[in-house]
Amino acid sequence: KNSSGTLATMIDSVSDSFATCSPFLESTLLIAWLFDAEKCKEIVLKACKKVLRAPIDKDEYDWFKQYCFSSNIWMQKSAQSGKFMYEELLAIGDAMSSDIVANMDSIYEHLESHKQWDKVMAIKNESVISRQDDKAVGL
Repeated sequence: KNSSGTLATMIDSVSDSFATCSPFLESTLLIAWLFDAEKCKEIVLKACKKVLRAPIDKDEYDWFKQYCFSSNIWMQKSAQSGKFMYEELLAIGDAMSSDIVANMDSIYEHLESHKQWDKVMAIKNESVISRQDDKAVGL
């Protein structure tokens, strides 16, 4: 018989690991998911948003790749949304990239409206070396 206190401790352990980008046991995460899937979903996706926001911290991203991305948690389905966790992760990526794309588009639109934009576009490509494995580069 499972003790609800033990299961709550497992969720707390998972929460602490995700909040601090610390290693965790996959089995602990999956058992915690069975106990309270929505709480685990919230913990995991909050950590993903933190790790994947700009600027990306290398150590946090390495933790994400090693422990989170390789987890089976992404194949779990949320009862509330009806989506798989990998779909939730993709939605986070789409939302973050749409902000970047919108910013880049606004920069480009601003540049196009500049009075000397035609002069910039008239600059010819003057590549001396077109490949990075060219002998002149030294590779």
